[in-house]
Amino acid sequence: MHMNMQPSTAFAYVVDGEVGHVHFMANTILNAIAIMSSDPKVVVIPEEIVDEISKNAGLGWKYLDGKFISPTENV
Repeated sequence: MHMNMQPSTAFAYVVDGEVGHVHFMANTILNAIAIMSSDPKVVVIPEEIVDEISKNAGLGWKYLDGKFISPTENV
C-alpha cells in the first residue's frame, strides 16, 4: 500500500524516456484506471474551453487533428 493508505495504482508520466511525474489513482476509480492503462495522449486544454469541457468531465468530446470537438459538433 502507498502513502495514502488507500489501494491505488501508480502511473509514471514518461517524456523522452524519463519519468517526469508519478501519479497515484485510487483503485475504486475503475474507468480512470482503464483510461490511464491504455497509453493515453496528454493534451493541454485551451483556457477558453476549460469550463465548457469540464461541465461533464469531457464526456462526448473528441480530439481530432489537434483540435477539441464538442459533443454538439459531433452530431
